Amino acid sequence: MADTAVSASLSETSTDVDHPVQLDVKIENARVTRPPNVIADGLSIDFAGTSSQTQILNFKASSVTTFTYIVTPTKAGLFQIPPIEVVAGGKVYKTASLTLQVVQENGGNADGSTNPEKPFFAELIVPKESAYVGEVIPIELRFYFSQGIEYQPYPQGQFPLFDGEGFVTKKYPEPIEKRLTANGRTYNVVVYRTGLCGVKPGKLDLNSATQTFLVAAPFGPRSAPGFVDPTQPYQQQVAEIKTNGASILIKSIPTAGRPASFSGAVGEFTLATSVNPLQAQTGDPIKMEVEISGLGNFDRMEQPVLS
Repeated sequence: MADTAVSASLSETSTDVDHPVQLDVKIENARVTRPPNVIADGLSIDFAGTSSQTQILNFKASSVTTFTYIVTPTKAGLFQIPPIEVVAGGKVYKTASLTLQVVQENGGNADGSTNPEKPFFAELIVPKESAYVGEVIPIELRFYFSQGIEYQPYPQGQFPLFDGEGFVTKKYPEPIEKRLTANGRTYNVVVYRTGLCGVKPGKLDLNSATQTFLVAAPFGPRSAPGFVDPTQPYQQQVAEIKTNGASILIKSIPTAGRPASFSGAVGEFTLATSVNPLQAQTGDPIKMEVEISGLGNFDRMEQPVLS
């Protein structure tokens, strides 16, 4: 086995306040199962997942384990992510420090700017500008609601829909809720996270994403357009809320080193096999299980071929 090495990288070195970027911590040639602890002042850092890859070339094995995090800045400034400690084989390894430049965004409503006059708005956040065909891109959708507004997806269980073509999306997990500040105001925010894969090379345009909410507000029609009955303490409205758009450059998968049997699955995967029983007579059936895990586009993965 080759020597152990650790490294860290950001998908972007500059971003806006509350707009996340992706942090990858890679450990080469060491078995590490617990994600390293990553803390940096002024940055909210959430663990997103693990992937691993093992390769045997000329009877020499090498492996890479990648821990992925979503880094969200909470204020403008120049921030440093200190060296990240990784314990492997009883030794402590450290990555180099990373720097992230964060600027205050000029805001947007559903067309791209956070309008403080609107009681609700949304934004689409894409933490990277390019990816390969079939590569999973983490996507975050945020739906902002002013304090005092009650809201829920309508109908219940409905998830956002993207406007565009040339991509596929992953199944949504349940959304989370948090509080964020935009243009000096605090909002309740519903956050949906998913993954998106481009299916062909070229510029991928995401025109917007839309989610429908049933909203209720304790104000009259002057301060909340659409709430039209001033005799009721809470005015209800079914609101279709759209995000801004975004563009991603989808690159062709390199041909160098591509296996002849390549089916289009892109990512970092681990394959493990087991058989039962371990001993058998000629003609006896044997059960074989193949488990594939990791981070990537499982939809394009074909059934393993025995040879």
